[in-house]
Amino acid sequence: MFRASVYRYEIPLVESLAFAWGTLDVRKGLLLGLTDANDVTSWGEIAPLEGYSTESLIEAEEELLRCVSNLEREELFETSRLLPSVSFGIESALAG
Repeated sequence: MFRASVYRYEIPLVESLAFAWGTLDVRKGLLLGLTDANDVTSWGEIAPLEGYSTESLIEAEEELLRCVSNLEREELFETSRLLPSVSFGIESALAG
C-alpha cells in the first residue's frame, strides 16, 4: 500500500523564456510522492507546459487527485488513458 502526497510548486525562472504564444517567467507543476510500507518515497513530476501540452495544470491536478485514492489502495488502472503529464508523473513515481 502507498501513501500519496501531492505538492504544487512555482519556481521563478532566472531568465524569461520567449515562445510564439508569449513569455514564461515561472515554471509551475505538481510533485507526486508515493511512500511504500518501508517508508521509502518515490517521486514523479506533473508539469504540463502552457502552450505546448494538451492539458492545463488545473486539468492535470484534478485528474491526479482523482487517481490518488486508487494509488493508495494500489488498484490497477491504465495510465495510458490519463492525460499525458499525469501518466508520466504517476509512472515515474511507480518506477521509483
